[in-house]
Amino acid sequence: MHTLANTLEPFKGFPNYVKNNSEAVLQNVSQIPVEPLLCWEGADTQDPITSALYKMIYVYTLRPDKVFGACRKFVGCVFGESFIEEEQLDLHAITKDEVKPNTPILLSCVTGYDASGRVEDMATNQKQALSNIALGSAEGFALAEKAINAASKNGKWVMLKNVHLAPGWLVQLEKKLHALKAHPNFRLFLTLEVTPKIPVNLLRAGRILTFEPPDGIKANLLRTFNSISANRVNRAPNERARMYFLLAWFHAIVQERLRYTPLAGPRSTSLTSQI
Repeated sequence: MHTLANTLEPFKGFPNYVKNNSEAVLQNVSQIPVEPLLCWEGADTQDPITSALYKMIYVYTLRPDKVFGACRKFVGCVFGESFIEEEQLDLHAITKDEVKPNTPILLSCVTGYDASGRVEDMATNQKQALSNIALGSAEGFALAEKAINAASKNGKWVMLKNVHLAPGWLVQLEKKLHALKAHPNFRLFLTLEVTPKIPVNLLRAGRILTFEPPDGIKANLLRTFNSISANRVNRAPNERARMYFLLAWFHAIVQERLRYTPLAGPRSTSLTSQI
């Protein structure tokens, strides 16, 4: 605290203020979230950005465990709230309006995260027929070829999972799509992990969407509930909504715990965004 007073001129009287108003300061820093007392010089005449910076310093000095919230407000003040709010990906709009039938949609995921559930939910909501095929064997290649040929004629969807396991076959797929005359409703989804083995021409020809687990429990909960329709959560009985929240909370905590698996915990654990 004395270091702060000696470093920043507006806070030179800060130690004495805290000493003379200890009860008010203690009550203030006990709030959730902390709304700093304007106890530094020139606090009433500062511009919003400088005020947010000094509030962040106030919180860091007295309650460093709550500085994250103050940092978030500062960043929001500088760049705008839209900068820190997670933008929800409208996969349906991309699939319907922004992608051509012969343009593959590549769902790139970090290791241990599976985005195929999003496509399956979207297909269910849109009542669209979807064929799921996992690659990795000669039988899978034959099934994929057959499914693409059939779906490109009748306008159905095909999702090929784990295509990073078959980089050689993807070269043939890229050539096939280039010459394909598909039904306007045909869509091809490819799920893959981030790897340099994917053919460059396929990446250039496709629409790449990157998915990764959200950082923090709050962001995880927001993403979960943004992916579930309100009608589904609010259906009777009333306990349904509570169970959704408890399950989403447990899922968020376990996913956050996976950050520490290199230090402790089972390495084989893998969770997706599906609950």
